[in-house]
Amino acid sequence: MKSISNTEMLIQQELLDLLETKPIHKIKIKDITERLKISRTTFYRYYDSTYSCLQTIIDTFYDELVKYPVPSRAAFNAKYFHEPHPKLVKILEFLLENSKLVRTMFGPNGEWIFKKKGIDVVRTYIDAKGKKERSGKSGKYYDFLEEFLIGGHLQITLHYLANHNSISINDFAILWSRLFYGCQNIELPE
Repeated sequence: MKSISNTEMLIQQELLDLLETKPIHKIKIKDITERLKISRTTFYRYYDSTYSCLQTIIDTFYDELVKYPVPSRAAFNAKYFHEPHPKLVKILEFLLENSKLVRTMFGPNGEWIFKKKGIDVVRTYIDAKGKKERSGKSGKYYDFLEEFLIGGHLQITLHYLANHNSISINDFAILWSRLFYGCQNIELPE
């Protein structure tokens, strides 16, 4: 992982703080430099614009996330109705560590590229298309199932990140697995 200076980290954190209240196109470099009491030259030492700073934040997050092994679809079985899947717990721990970033990026001022990448990650995890291909059935209903699984799993994960004190990470991993496994085995019409 690339080493990051304290100033660079402060700039990224300040941008995230500002994104909680306004969209990126309304955030000026001056907003960041004044709040941090740094010069514009210091900002430009690290970034060309607020957009390049945000892109660095997004790239770093997803570069780290993909290092976590994705539980295979076959690994989600009835065993994980009662005990947490260890790979899923590791992913959830990473998301909790980056909860502010994830919740901000999926919030009203979030950036579309972060959301798209998030949807692509969930799509990889749920592998509904793989089930469709293995079943040999018509895909018209599986497309609906896939969108339901993606939206549902994203929403419950975001809800968990905002309310993680109400349920343990292990209990959430079990819930996630139950929902995933139950939906994956749904019989759809021909």
